[in-house]
Amino acid sequence: MIVKPDGEVVMRVPFFLPDSAAGRLALQRMNWIIRKRRAALEAASRRLNVGAKIPYLGNDYKVVLREGSAEVLSFDGREFSFGGGALPADAAKLFGAWYRRQAEEIIGARLNCYAVQAGLSYAGFALSDARCRWGVCGKNNVLRFNWRLAMAPLFVVDYVVAHELAHLRRRDHSRIFWKIVEDILPGYREGRKWLKANGSALFFELERIGHSA
Repeated sequence: MIVKPDGEVVMRVPFFLPDSAAGRLALQRMNWIIRKRRAALEAASRRLNVGAKIPYLGNDYKVVLREGSAEVLSFDGREFSFGGGALPADAAKLFGAWYRRQAEEIIGARLNCYAVQAGLSYAGFALSDARCRWGVCGKNNVLRFNWRLAMAPLFVVDYVVAHELAHLRRRDHSRIFWKIVEDILPGYREGRKWLKANGSALFFELERIGHSA
């Protein structure tokens, strides 16, 4: 019987041993299991706390492991919490899905707001997993936005939204195009500057969450 570093308990028994006997053995070792599992989860929690600063809307938040919490992944405005049996190994999948939900909600709301304000209409929008582009205005007027924008400040999200909306009127990057962007978002330069300086840092691998820096 062993307890893995992520808290998983594994018991290997001979094939001829009845399930009832294996169950009794597990019950006999229950105090040992609880003690070892608690130690493993505490160690996992320490790993999560070391260097695990996760960006969301321009700020970094700590990730902690909360045994007994009913929610698999939650965010209270101060920190991210794993619970509901989630393990550090689940971090990449959980955060990937969480970021996409946030991006869809945030970008959708900002896109609708600026489109109405500018008198523009688009065919729809979707999220992308591009490695080098923040947004795309397709020929069919469907706009695509990188889900990692959920990590950036809102003024950066607004800039990318305004940028792609402007492409509905102008498909190049001429002076006329940038004037359209400015009409939609007068302070767009701040977002553009931030993205050029910090955008590459948002392309970290989610698999590093849950491991020491």
